[in-house]
Amino acid sequence: MLGDRGPVNLRKILLNPNILAMVAGLFLFFTGLRLPKILGTAVERTGDCIAPISMFVIGILIASKDLKEVFTRGRSWLVCFFRLLVLPLLTIGLLYVSGLWRLYPDAASVLFVSFLAAAAPTAVNVTQISNIYGQDSVLAGSINVMSIILCIITMPLMTAVYQWVFL
Repeated sequence: MLGDRGPVNLRKILLNPNILAMVAGLFLFFTGLRLPKILGTAVERTGDCIAPISMFVIGILIASKDLKEVFTRGRSWLVCFFRLLVLPLLTIGLLYVSGLWRLYPDAASVLFVSFLAAAAPTAVNVTQISNIYGQDSVLAGSINVMSIILCIITMPLMTAVYQWVFL
């Protein structure tokens, strides 16, 4: 379990490459500085690879799963229910109550991007992280595959609800 690993190493967390990249990105954003052309191109091209690589991983994951086993796991249904239906509906409710969508004429369209993140299936890295930390990666993989397949139905449905409320 996670609690069995001992005390939290704050230095290790702060020097994590993801945290350092985020800090560097925020620094560049707020200062208006630009990366040198060659470095900027390298970062841009690396970013362009993320979506296709994720699609390959998802394809490999789906191909390696027995769909009957995936859809007979009760816990997977529960997680997908909350991830694909409850979370997006809560997001719509919070956005509506917050009034952010009234700030300016296109605010609802801009907030739609955040809503899509809430309505999206679980990330592929959930399976990888569960494997790294010795957790149930088979369950995580099943949840990932099921949520990807179910979002074919839930994402348009939740998008329609969002549009009905805000647009």
